[in-house]
Amino acid sequence: MSYEQLAQHAAEIERTAIVKSMERRGFTQDSQGVWQAGSDVERARVAGELTVSRFQGVSDMFTPFLNMPDPARFDPLLTHLGETLKILSSGNTEADPVYRAGVAANDDLLGMNTVGKALQDWRGSAAAAFRQNFVEPFPAVTTNQFALVATLRGAVDAEQAMWKAARDSVDDIAHKAQVALDAVNDCSTKEQTALLTVAASAFAISAAVATAGSATAISLTVVGATAQVAGAVPREDPEKVHFDGKTAEEIVNQVQGALNRLVAQLDAKEREIADAMSESTGYLAANRTKFVSARPSLADATAATITGPTGLGEAV
Repeated sequence: MSYEQLAQHAAEIERTAIVKSMERRGFTQDSQGVWQAGSDVERARVAGELTVSRFQGVSDMFTPFLNMPDPARFDPLLTHLGETLKILSSGNTEADPVYRAGVAANDDLLGMNTVGKALQDWRGSAAAAFRQNFVEPFPAVTTNQFALVATLRGAVDAEQAMWKAARDSVDDIAHKAQVALDAVNDCSTKEQTALLTVAASAFAISAAVATAGSATAISLTVVGATAQVAGAVPREDPEKVHFDGKTAEEIVNQVQGALNRLVAQLDAKEREIADAMSESTGYLAANRTKFVSARPSLADATAATITGPTGLGEAV
């Protein structure tokens, strides 16, 4: 089975439930699919119509799961965020609050050191403000920007993992339900166990990330996909749902219960990711200067002020 065939699987589950319910009551089908009950044709017809009516809509239980996001659609965004991390990387693995993963340092960032050295003999209020508000905080700001992008990438990673797990889980439910239904009237039924892996697809942690060149720290709430995270973070065990009903009706009810549990897991995981992003966004809004370099005063200088005491000043 595969997720792409979920609609067909759902229809087959409904059809099998009808057949097994009828067979359990002693009805048989002829080669044209007409139900038989000895010579009592009317009884078989009525029973068939009632049974179809009873199970009609069973396949619709899977309808909300037919158009779940394709995990592959997250790949371009993850690639873009990965490239952004390369631009902002100082080479410090601790700057990544999610995966502590190494990203090669961008040597272009060292250019600010060159700027600082070139301006060391510059004097005046503009010079002091430029060094204090722009040159010196630059490493901390870029480190924080790196952490912010890493946090966003972790959230996208978690979304991708969650939807992959959701697709795998609903496919597993359909597969195990079909096996259980196929065997429902056998002498020995086959209990089936499906795994709901959404709960284990992501985790949330709070991370304090020390800034470069400063004792200040930023506090971001981050999430990430456990499949890519080191074993330091404990994973949740997948929830198990069982299909061990003795009748088609019982198994159908168990399927609905399993799908309800899957929805509950998806809601909880989405809330976990959304809360982490909201908390990080709130922190960003309240601490903008930790993530955005100050605008140099000289950027607003005019021809009249550029050479004055508050402008370029003089080099000695």
